[in-house]
Amino acid sequence: MTDEQNPKSDSFPAPLLSPETLSASRSRDIVATLLGMALVIGSLKFAWQRQSLQEFTLLPALYAQSNGIEINGFGAHLTLPLTLCAVVCGTTLFWTPSGTNRLALAMIQAACGVACLSIAASHFAILPGVVLAVCGGSALLYGACERARPLFRSD
Repeated sequence: MTDEQNPKSDSFPAPLLSPETLSASRSRDIVATLLGMALVIGSLKFAWQRQSLQEFTLLPALYAQSNGIEINGFGAHLTLPLTLCAVVCGTTLFWTPSGTNRLALAMIQAACGVACLSIAASHFAILPGVVLAVCGGSALLYGACERARPLFRSD
């Protein structure tokens, strides 16, 4: 058989949404999304804000002994928006991306990743909770890009 008669020949270009392409890309976007979810939700346990004790006490000696109080994400009232964005990103993994819904799922995931990044940027400080949320939001955005990548592949 010649190449023209054999449809499975190596001379044909791979289809855009081939199983090989989907499995590699799909595993990267799943891992990035799950990692991002874990980092964003885990960031709530760590410090997001630092307040000085001058706001709480009039004793300067007590203030001199401590650098202040660290407030975690639960105390900073960030639980609902960050958890909601992370859970919405996770629920997009329940749908298998196809040609019709791939872009919509990627846009939902990207919007949630941008929301996590903007919340972290609005509380920007070199504190563990903020740094973890920035990394988690970045992972969510990377997962969204990996999910949409087969649509924009040009080779």
